[in-house]
Amino acid sequence: MKHRILPVAAGAALVLAACGSSPESGEDATDVTLPDADELIEDAEALGVTPLALAFDQAADASSYRAEIAMGMSMSFGELGAIEFAADPATPMSYIEVDAEGEQYTLVDLAPMMNGMLASSGLGDGGDATEFLGGDLAMETWLSGTTITIDVGGFAPMLQQVPGATPFPAEVFTVDIARLAAGLEAPQVAAAITGQAAPDPVEMATVLRDALADAESVDDDRYAGTLTLQEYSAAFGQDLDSLLGGLGPAAELPGADGAALQQIFDEITVDVEVSLVDGAVDTLRFDLDMTPMIDTLAAEAGAEGQLVAGGTFDVTMLMDFDLDPSIDVIVPDGDFPDGTDQFLDLLAQG
Repeated sequence: MKHRILPVAAGAALVLAACGSSPESGEDATDVTLPDADELIEDAEALGVTPLALAFDQAADASSYRAEIAMGMSMSFGELGAIEFAADPATPMSYIEVDAEGEQYTLVDLAPMMNGMLASSGLGDGGDATEFLGGDLAMETWLSGTTITIDVGGFAPMLQQVPGATPFPAEVFTVDIARLAAGLEAPQVAAAITGQAAPDPVEMATVLRDALADAESVDDDRYAGTLTLQEYSAAFGQDLDSLLGGLGPAAELPGADGAALQQIFDEITVDVEVSLVDGAVDTLRFDLDMTPMIDTLAAEAGAEGQLVAGGTFDVTMLMDFDLDPSIDVIVPDGDFPDGTDQFLDLLAQG
């Protein structure tokens, strides 16, 4: 059963961000350097921009921040049944904290998503996913300079299932970014292990400022807009080709494959709602209607596709974002073995 559940989690992770925050540091801090809501509006009017655009500019200039993400999903597969669970901010799936020195802490925990899948499907007698799958489902990373310290935690059993990959030297080890494959940036290390994309909230703010330039004001501190799949992907530091998992540029795929994928990309839209609190970006909600993917794949599969015909696939992502100058990431101190060779081997298997 493990082998059937884990691939579902990996597929869902294509639309998720693996980012996080350390719960110990800066919990009670406030963004004292930011304008209040009235000042933000006045400043935006003086600059000839919207309050939302100015708030995104502030987020894009942040050097010390925290973000956490919760995920919800509703999937119906025609005759094959359905899986549904809500995005719950009380049980976020990923966290990130970055301090003014550029050090970064991330936590990825698949348990909330897997618990939701188990409860929805009736598997595991309704028990906790960590127990049903044989361990915790979390991994932590700390970035300092060009060294990443990784505690694979509950991901160790999953990594052992990767055919041909060499086991890491210990549960906690380091990776030298300078030795990794060309173009692989630090946040992508966690993504390479977990199958998830690690977003940079600062980069996200830069992309969303332009992509949501026409967002409508719902009230004084909430805005709503729509993104294309390409804009959404860019906000999370990806492009559409990277979402294909190495299959190649969509436009260059042969025949029906390329046409089908392009149709999916053209039809999927993302509804976004951004809330401002005290003159700063506070929460972001992304609602993705992935149903065109099921429709197109069902049509391409012919008779076999009728099992999922008429299915739906909706994803909700909630991000809580805070600027916090008091954040201080503490990198573990220890003589941890180097796992760069093994990590390169894992990348080669992908």
